Amino acid sequence: MESLWIVHDEGPARAAIARLAGISPTWSGSVAAAGARIANQDAAPEVVILGLPGRLDDALASAGHIAREHPEVRWVLLHPRSADVALLERRFAAFDPTLLRWPPAAPSLRRALQQRPGATASEPALAGRRQREALVRRFSRSFGDLDLPSPMGDGSPLLIIGEPGTGRLLMARVVHALAERSSRFVHVACEAGSDLASLSQQLEALDGEPATLCLEHPESLSNALQRELRGWIELGPPNIGIDPDALRWIGLVDETAEAMLEPGLAQVLSSLEIRIPPLRQRPGTAGRFAEAWLDEWCHTHRAASRPLDAGALAALDGDAWPGNLRELEETLRRAASSPGDGAISASDLGIPAGTAPLAEAREALVAPSTRPAIEPVEAERAPETAERLAPAVEFRVPVLARALSHELRNPMVSLQTFAQLLPERGDDPSFQNEFRYQVERDLARIDGRLARLSEYGELRQAEAKPVNVCALVELLLDECRSVITERHLLVLRELEDERPEALGDPDRLRFAFSALLDAAFEAVADGADLYVACRHHPRGLDDGPAMRVLVRFHAEHAPLSMPGEAGELELSLLLARDTLEALGGKLTMDSTEADERVLLIDLPAPN
Repeated sequence: MESLWIVHDEGPARAAIARLAGISPTWSGSVAAAGARIANQDAAPEVVILGLPGRLDDALASAGHIAREHPEVRWVLLHPRSADVALLERRFAAFDPTLLRWPPAAPSLRRALQQRPGATASEPALAGRRQREALVRRFSRSFGDLDLPSPMGDGSPLLIIGEPGTGRLLMARVVHALAERSSRFVHVACEAGSDLASLSQQLEALDGEPATLCLEHPESLSNALQRELRGWIELGPPNIGIDPDALRWIGLVDETAEAMLEPGLAQVLSSLEIRIPPLRQRPGTAGRFAEAWLDEWCHTHRAASRPLDAGALAALDGDAWPGNLRELEETLRRAASSPGDGAISASDLGIPAGTAPLAEAREALVAPSTRPAIEPVEAERAPETAERLAPAVEFRVPVLARALSHELRNPMVSLQTFAQLLPERGDDPSFQNEFRYQVERDLARIDGRLARLSEYGELRQAEAKPVNVCALVELLLDECRSVITERHLLVLRELEDERPEALGDPDRLRFAFSALLDAAFEAVADGADLYVACRHHPRGLDDGPAMRVLVRFHAEHAPLSMPGEAGELELSLLLARDTLEALGGKLTMDSTEADERVLLIDLPAPN
């Protein structure tokens, strides 16, 4: 990415723009500071994102100074909703800017940053055609055996139902690609306890353009919000000024939670309905999918062809695949990436011998599956991966003692204060209620810290295994669903599906991420948002491949701190840091403006 400046007079807005852009700026600051940097003959960036303040004259003067000195700079201007766009176009015409309404949708902002001067019209068309061809190939191998309704591209609302991992989002993207008219695809992840404000902002950012709105897990919304959403679909979103006929609505519903979908919303979404059956109900599909997937993988990576032997095909078609296509694809990717050549066997796939026939698996899977999401590393790869793990870090007893003392002292001071007030205010009903609440809260805090420390002490010796970190984080967030709902938190997730694995011990990683998420939840205010992202980096840790996990939030209470600094949550961070370091990983903590905290975790990943 080119060098980037983010120019806005408000610090929190600059942090939000960086998050929406998905990249870190080379510099960010106010409008006046940007003009001063150019006046001091500092090197200009290749791209400037300028948030327009109330006084356009100030912004115009600063931008004009930069443009005169550096006419090659590209501009993205973020204007208020109330701004006169025609006036802005005239006043900033000399800069040839891209104008976006504040706050911009992340996809729109990222597309604006990716535009290159002089790009021909055929370049996006060619990229679009290649993307569509790849989508069609994925669709063919994933759903070629299904009898699907026709037509699917007529613009009617559509309900896609299936178990996790069956490819509901892929189906939605294919339906969008088949549409007769050109439009944007907007993916909206619905979360329990959230409202429709985020969806409203994304609709406003469309500026009247046609779009396909893909709602994932609408059944997780409250019944009241689902009824409100039904009105949006039938009559159009309120107070936005977009033609209802320009929108196509698609709902992606988890089959196991279908009963939570409000009947009215289900009715309006199911003008067309597609039910994707799980792999265990599609005999022969796993083998056909695997052969097509491996052919394309070998072609893409210019590797020698690796067919499946008879035993591997039988094992694939005999396994129940509780994770469906997603689990199957991850299994194939591990096998294809492993050392060796020639045919792939059942042992290469990691499928144990004596897998139950499909008919028996169907009966076994009536109840929810308990199959682990983390597969053990193949025996022949164990020595290689074990070398990637750092030796265990010797725990520092003085540091632990200080952290534990700090964690226990705060609630003990509170309990001591209430005990001193008890003789003179013990008969006061309001004091009794406050006393009961405070004692229960502080005792729970002490118990939680001691339980966390005990859990750390019971961790076994680390073993090197490929661990699906994205699935682990997803699982931990789902386990916190009741807390998220009760406190009305908005959890934004961006979890990579392509290469989600790190090298580590499953139990230790679960402990570390659980401690970090607990610390984050304890620090944020009710109704706040928390952003979690997982992404593979080819050169992210000691110049080697890494899985990077980022947790970003605004801290309401005392700032989080690393061990040795003042802070409220030192023990959780201390235990998490030492656990990650014992696995060859690294925990970095930083803060931005407006009390925004960032936890960055890097873990070694398979080659």
